[in-house]
Amino acid sequence: MWPQGDQMYNVPCVAAGWGRHEMGGKLATHLQKLDVTARHGEDGCVCDLPFQNKRLVCISGKAGKGLCAGDSGSVLVCNKKAVGVAHIIYLEEACNPFRIRMPKLSCKQSLSAFMYICPFLDWIRKHVPDVPGTPISCNGCKISSSLVKVVVLNILLKFQAINIYLS
Repeated sequence: MWPQGDQMYNVPCVAAGWGRHEMGGKLATHLQKLDVTARHGEDGCVCDLPFQNKRLVCISGKAGKGLCAGDSGSVLVCNKKAVGVAHIIYLEEACNPFRIRMPKLSCKQSLSAFMYICPFLDWIRKHVPDVPGTPISCNGCKISSSLVKVVVLNILLKFQAINIYLS
């Protein structure tokens, strides 16, 4: 279970992966480790909506450090427990739906989103029996069909706004 209150946006964790050191570079030859501060909750990831953040854990790249291409699927460990799987990296500037062009992605200043695995522990347990089941505290993270409709509507409205802005 993720810490609540003041701690939910300031959790020390370790990310590990075999990704590149920079975009276009070679994959690492040995497992990389990165000490990070993780955020989870309604304001956890700056580019995502509150209900999306219930399923994500985000980290900000420190000066000269961050996840990179090839790290997808890697683990995020907090308090000696796996809590996330590396999902996506992006730049904060890319969050602006009215941007004129996409900024060039840099691993050293990227934001990283991990899928929060707590809501999926029952499914993982079917394949890895030693994994504990999903605690009741994680069941509120599941997305209902009505929320999916809201997401689709939000995306359509953003694209419509971009088209109006560009024309």
